[in-house]
Amino acid sequence: MAAFVSLAPAAADDSDRFSRAALLARFDADKDGQLDERERRSLREAFGGIDVPMLPDRAADYTATRLPVHVNRPALDAADNTPPDNPTSNAGATLGRVLFYDTSLSRNHTIACASCHLQRAGFSDPRRFSVGFQGGQTKRNAMGLVNLRYSNIRSHRPGFFWDERAATLEDQVLMPIQDAGEMGMTLDDLERRLAGLPYYPPLFEAAFRSPRVTRERISQALAQFLRSMTSLHSRFDRAAPAGGDYAADFNEFSEQENLGKSLFIGGPDGTLEHGCAHCHVPPTFAMTRAMNNGLALKYADPGLGALDRPPNDPFDPSNDGKFKAPSLRNVALTAPYMHDGRFATLEQVIDHYSDGVHPHENLALAFEDRDPANGAKLGLRLTAKQKAALIAFLHTLTDDTFVADARFADPFVRAGDAAKQPPTAGEKYKSLVEEFAADPQPAEFVPRFFQLAEEYAADPAAVDALVWIVTNRRYRPESTRAARMLEERHLKSERLAAACPQLARVVSPAVERLLRTATEKSPHTAVRAQASFHLAALLEEQSRLAGQLAKDPGTKPRVEQYYGKELTQHLAVLDVKKVESQREQLYAQIAKSFRDAPTRDGPMGELADKALFAIRHLSIGRQAPEIDAEDTDGVRFKLSDYRGKVVMLSFWGHW
Repeated sequence: MAAFVSLAPAAADDSDRFSRAALLARFDADKDGQLDERERRSLREAFGGIDVPMLPDRAADYTATRLPVHVNRPALDAADNTPPDNPTSNAGATLGRVLFYDTSLSRNHTIACASCHLQRAGFSDPRRFSVGFQGGQTKRNAMGLVNLRYSNIRSHRPGFFWDERAATLEDQVLMPIQDAGEMGMTLDDLERRLAGLPYYPPLFEAAFRSPRVTRERISQALAQFLRSMTSLHSRFDRAAPAGGDYAADFNEFSEQENLGKSLFIGGPDGTLEHGCAHCHVPPTFAMTRAMNNGLALKYADPGLGALDRPPNDPFDPSNDGKFKAPSLRNVALTAPYMHDGRFATLEQVIDHYSDGVHPHENLALAFEDRDPANGAKLGLRLTAKQKAALIAFLHTLTDDTFVADARFADPFVRAGDAAKQPPTAGEKYKSLVEEFAADPQPAEFVPRFFQLAEEYAADPAAVDALVWIVTNRRYRPESTRAARMLEERHLKSERLAAACPQLARVVSPAVERLLRTATEKSPHTAVRAQASFHLAALLEEQSRLAGQLAKDPGTKPRVEQYYGKELTQHLAVLDVKKVESQREQLYAQIAKSFRDAPTRDGPMGELADKALFAIRHLSIGRQAPEIDAEDTDGVRFKLSDYRGKVVMLSFWGHW
């Protein structure tokens, strides 16, 4: 590796040297607003052969915590473990972000904190055991990092890690760095190395008013960054009512999700002690202390029991087999599960609690029979319906904005990444689209897009791949299959909002079903608004085609040739008056669905009202008159010189 560039203490004007604007001004030779591989190599060479961070021109905000209406701020603040001498600042968390992603924190420059805590996986590790700087495996699965700010009370025990061995977050962040198997550094070496890197003196200057690199400041900055990583904006948070009444059904949840919530909160038999929330307490869904959940009768890894501490429960003889699990927020992304990663899926986790619990003497689960005969295992004895409902509920805890938040992403400009890292699902999708543009043969590309959608089912690129099939194969069986896959697998994806305009161009029964289902069942206001808007336009086009066929049956061969037999048969029996009635019903349904949207979702609610306006004027088969204002459920917005579809394009061009 090339020698590091060593700098004197940072001057005041050094603080912006690694901003996006400054680095692009120096190295973006073709002025396209990004750095290609050649430009990245040039940047790397200019800094002595090292990767450097590219930071926002304006510091990101890491201090403001926007809470959903159901969270009680005083109660949450009472659980805040931020110490008085290390409050989170934007500059401190920015420094912590760079440290978190910097491989210079490991002995051989190969491992960063982020190597074992991937943002796309809820800052957990998809591997059962993480790999250290020398290729060895860790002894436990890497926890997801979320809401650590609220994971213990005012920095007192219980502490951090599965076994609570770190009393504070400031203590915790330095331990993996010094671990002989994980990152292999000494703190003396760490201080010297970071002080010699060109980007750290100005970052330390900004955070601590001094360029001096110390272990204490490293610890504080990393802790600030981790505390800023709060996740409180999942579907659960959008659906939960003010006041935190989690027992009542949520209007935005499906019947299955509400059943899962009921089981999670109140237990399958109505006994609170049998509810998951007894240990995983809302709204953080974190555990208050390490507990034994019956994974074994004899533990190879005793967890908290290996530490010299008295039992953390007066009724337990010891701490053997007790572990403090991370928050269940984003749990659908953080497989595998348990301290040893023994369960690969949520289904396996639920099966354990249903029928696989060992009657350990320290068991925290409150079963009446704690000593079953013949070594039988304990459990909640869940039905298949209850298991599926619990899993559906756990998926509502996924915070898509958190795992895509640029504030928590890798800031480094890494040369040679394309050669070293496997392409992401999004990159594969882009590559396929570009390849198709160069050699457009849809039939040959369709299987590859289907394969991408299957392999990366949890990635937004899966939606893009299926939409590509629908729009490129239009009225062929592959399009119908792709539309059905979108309906069955991706209704929870917010990506559908951007896809609806493309889908609606394909006037097919399969797309109609997809848009109608999205209108009724999507958890996202944006998707429901888009789907309803474009469903109205699709119904209008169907009505036009049906009228054309009724008026001139001789056009049937041409319609069938272009739109396919399925749609032509559908149009032949279509009752135009019934379609008009359906559009009116659609308007009433969406108006009811979006009634509280302005207060619930802010700007999205206003867009929903604009969607209703467009549906009203487009769906009844006439263009909107020239008007200056329209009153929809008490919400006024001005229009002028817009008619019909111009209104539609104007509104949704700003989506």
